[in-house]
Amino acid sequence: MALSLTEYRDTYSWKAAVEMGPALVRLAEELPAAEQAGLGLQLRQLMVELPGAIALDLVEGSNVRLP
Repeated sequence: MALSLTEYRDTYSWKAAVEMGPALVRLAEELPAAEQAGLGLQLRQLMVELPGAIALDLVEGSNVRLP
């Protein structure tokens, strides 16, 4: 079942992904200096990409996460 462009914000999965953002940033900041550029950057990108991917799946009605 596909949701409208605004209904995805009411879902538990999207809210949880958004709430996870600050924890991902803290984790990235606590990494050793050698990992800041690599893994740290990936964690910060995930903070944005994860809620976006969940919203897209919910709006499109997809039950399967594509790579």
